Amino acid sequence: MKSLTACLGSFALAACAGLGPSPDQIAAAVPPEVELDAAQREQVALHTAAALARMNDGEFAAADAAARAALRIDPRAARAIAVRARSAMAEGLAEEPPRLGSWQRAEGLFRLALRLQPADPEIVLMHAHYLEADGHLSAAAAAVGDLLAGDPENQRALRETARLQYELGAEETALPLLQRVIEIDPGADQMRYRLAQCQLRLARTAARGSEPTAEKIERFAEVARSFQIYRERVADDAAGYTGEAVARFAALRLDSDPETAALESIVSLLARAGELDPRSPEPDFNRGVVLEFADDATAAQDAYRAALERDPEHLPSLLNLAALLGQAGATDEAVALCRRALRLGVTPGEKSRLEAFLAEQG
Repeated sequence: MKSLTACLGSFALAACAGLGPSPDQIAAAVPPEVELDAAQREQVALHTAAALARMNDGEFAAADAAARAALRIDPRAARAIAVRARSAMAEGLAEEPPRLGSWQRAEGLFRLALRLQPADPEIVLMHAHYLEADGHLSAAAAAVGDLLAGDPENQRALRETARLQYELGAEETALPLLQRVIEIDPGADQMRYRLAQCQLRLARTAARGSEPTAEKIERFAEVARSFQIYRERVADDAAGYTGEAVARFAALRLDSDPETAALESIVSLLARAGELDPRSPEPDFNRGVVLEFADDATAAQDAYRAALERDPEHLPSLLNLAALLGQAGATDEAVALCRRALRLGVTPGEKSRLEAFLAEQG
């Protein structure tokens, strides 16, 4: 059996039998510099480019092999080291939970690559992917944000910074970044969807403030237009229809004199969303909420029932349907729904209200 020292002596850092090197040990094993002639440098560049291409295609075994070929010529080829780290990460993610040895090897190799080339954009972006997968979303966002600050024209850094800030819920930071991505690439449809979602979150926050109602309505109208553009571009995605409906309904609820045609348009959007995503209860649930607002209790009940056919444990639909049935005097069915709801993850407040209702019914 190889010793730990013997393992560390080989830069390939193949897993030894028994205990493997720690991330600290891997990161500390900086290879010595070697003199390369022009032909060798060209070979390293070719192998590294091939490794990156295979990695981007998801062919991690081939990527690792190409990276090894580069490292046999130049053990300090930092991008090749990072590709090996990304390949180890993919190996770790092949199991659930991730394989610890592979994950630690990925961490150590990334740290070594960054030690050799701390500002290399390819390495920084690969490492950010690792950080995100490891649960360090803020650290990943900070890393790509620093990369973008140093190179504002780096479009990959721009995209990743925009996406990570969105994932962090930092809408005010993410919004201008997403807008810039779309200006550069109008076909970036997923970024366009994230932009609409950011606008929706910010509009909801503003709706709780003191600005004039007309401005709040216009905010939601702008959100609806963003979702509309997205759904027109990606016509088979239910999320676009639902997003537009939710935004239009938020604006309509602020209107002192909502138009019937506007309500019908919202219901139609949600019906189409339900057709596109027959497994999700959300379109029918939202349709029920809109129909309740329109004082059509019977149609609202039907919508909530449709949502529960898709997901019998959809708690919001259970609660809303139980409330409507209670108001309509159908207490036996309302009681049955309340009991079903109590078996699910209700909040303490919901639990108190449900138990009080059941107590009243004896």
